[in-house]
Amino acid sequence: MVKRKGKRIILFLFFILILGSIGLSCALILKSRAFEVQEIEFIQHPHYFPEYKSQTQVAVKKSLNSRHLFSLNLKKLKSILLADPWVQEVKLIKKLPHQLKVEFFFRQPIALFQNHKNQLFYVDEEGKIFEPFQVNDLTHFPVLIDFQKTQASFFQVLDFLKEFKRSTCCRLIEIQSILQKNCSFECVVKYSLKQGRSHVTKLEIGKNFENMNFDLNKLGRLFTYLKVQSMITSRVIFYLDRKLVVKLDHHS
Repeated sequence: MVKRKGKRIILFLFFILILGSIGLSCALILKSRAFEVQEIEFIQHPHYFPEYKSQTQVAVKKSLNSRHLFSLNLKKLKSILLADPWVQEVKLIKKLPHQLKVEFFFRQPIALFQNHKNQLFYVDEEGKIFEPFQVNDLTHFPVLIDFQKTQASFFQVLDFLKEFKRSTCCRLIEIQSILQKNCSFECVVKYSLKQGRSHVTKLEIGKNFENMNFDLNKLGRLFTYLKVQSMITSRVIFYLDRKLVVKLDHHS
């Protein structure tokens, strides 16, 4: 009986010793400078990322400087990074002994949304209006005028712009603005002419497409012809029923 109690006490003390050793080891690891964040690897996934936003990385480096890798709360850090309206998603991975991998997925603006106060905001392909336009941003985006962000036409124009980026039209014309109308979108576009010249015209385009890619490629062939012939137009009208009207400028 006494021997059994003695064995239990020894096992208990041995167990306490192991726990103490583990605790001491953890304490030493947490105090060790070998596991402090010394290197941060940034990976970005944008097609568009304004230069002024590079300050985000500087802020991350400052906040993580000399922070211990094991005590770093990734969930809290992720919520801080996601507070930036440009950040759509972020992945954080700890890499021993002292590296943190930060993978950013940034929102990609497709247009500028003009509200009732004539203020401009970036809008992405999903229809997320997320930050005021920066005047120092020299990247071109079409301006959406008289659209309501809850209406179907708002998402229709975004679908149109997504297909436009993939079509041959994207290399031939530059959409400067799109005005919401009852049955169509009225675009102000610029297209190239001969000898490096260009011309701005109005393009009225139907909201509904049977085959948007086919229709846009057809429109692309039209603007290719206008470029080759160096024809100046006052308006181009293109609808679902294949109605295609080109109004020439009197000076062409």
